[in-house]
Amino acid sequence: MTNIRLKLILKHIVLFVTIIFLGSCQNSELKLQNIQGVEVALTDSLEKDIKIDSLITPYRVGMQQGLERVLAYNLELLNKSEGQLETRLGNWFADALMAQANFVLKQRLGKSADAGLFNHGGIRNILAKGDVKVADIYGVMPFENALVALELTSDQMLALATYLVQSKTAHPIWGLQLTMDHSGVLKNFLIQQKPIQENKTYWVVTNDYLMNGGDQMNFFKNPVLVLYLDYKVRNALIDYLDKTDTIYTKIDGRFRVQ
Repeated sequence: MTNIRLKLILKHIVLFVTIIFLGSCQNSELKLQNIQGVEVALTDSLEKDIKIDSLITPYRVGMQQGLERVLAYNLELLNKSEGQLETRLGNWFADALMAQANFVLKQRLGKSADAGLFNHGGIRNILAKGDVKVADIYGVMPFENALVALELTSDQMLALATYLVQSKTAHPIWGLQLTMDHSGVLKNFLIQQKPIQENKTYWVVTNDYLMNGGDQMNFFKNPVLVLYLDYKVRNALIDYLDKTDTIYTKIDGRFRVQ
């Protein structure tokens, strides 16, 4: 918590200097001549300012209590590295996000998405067995990525499938089923348990990092339409767990070799 306190102190200093600067700029006779900066190392050796600390304490305590709030119980350790093409953590991650995203889409579009795709690297931590707290979800998803829904063409969906087969990575997917042979050739590709249809568009939920071509997912770059869900990935996970008593996971053959 020391680092948090020091960061807040620095923010108050910056705010104070900014207010003084803006106030001085209101005088038309005064002009800024020069700016000089001095690097001040933030270490634990800095003396505590009692007044500032007393101001910060209620927020620090409230934040800590919020992070320690228990959301659900996890039956077993979940690790994204446990499988090559599909993992229990990845499947749960995709299922949880899609449950929340589809709730929004039904209100916006009147229907659910056809598929969901997220990146393996976006999951940043394990999910340990036992009580899952808000802090644990910050560990799994520390970034500020937000959910988006993209309308893609059938050609873009085929490019998506090709990417998954070539990457041979357990990217979290939902609504998709892919089968490839041992030489890495795509043998079967289903969307909502149906073969892909030409000249049809599909709604796919992902995050804004991937939408812009992150992890070389360039098939997301030029969608037919973009729908911003105004929903952080981390918040969606927390909201999902708020409605969940126990976390159940499974391997169900979404991406397999046959």
